[in-house]
Amino acid sequence: MKTLLAVLMSVCTIVVLSSCDGGLEPYPIPPDFTGFRGTVYFAGDSAAWPTDSIYNLVVVAFEEKPDSVGDILPAVLGGRAVFSKSMPLFVDSATYEIELPADRERTFRYVVVGMQDGPAITQDWTMLSIHAVDNDPLRPDSVTIVPGKTTIIDFNVDFSNLPPQPFD
Repeated sequence: MKTLLAVLMSVCTIVVLSSCDGGLEPYPIPPDFTGFRGTVYFAGDSAAWPTDSIYNLVVVAFEEKPDSVGDILPAVLGGRAVFSKSMPLFVDSATYEIELPADRERTFRYVVVGMQDGPAITQDWTMLSIHAVDNDPLRPDSVTIVPGKTTIIDFNVDFSNLPPQPFD
């Protein structure tokens, strides 16, 4: 009886293992998220939003603070700046994320919420909020992204009290 049970167990094991795609190999484990994500909170309700043209709303992270609006596009094209997908408009809050390759540590010295408020993608931008030391918009805070780690950065936007614009 024990021999018959052992044979049946062996046959069942062979059948189960041969029917699996990968045998006993584990399912692939997705890599940890590398980058940053968070929430942008907008003061007031949808009436607080500007009524003129809004073309795009994103979070942008620059390795170095751009000195002029003309520095933005070269930073993006050169891989020295990254940005989130477009966020929804006329909401109380919106989440964002910026995923980075997990091949190296990166430091971003200027992280902002930007709104494109005209048709010229290289010119028509307003900074709505900045990641800053003690929430002082004149003191941008650096963010170092470590491979396999998620950094949370939340922003507050008050359309009636925007920070000083970087290129004014």
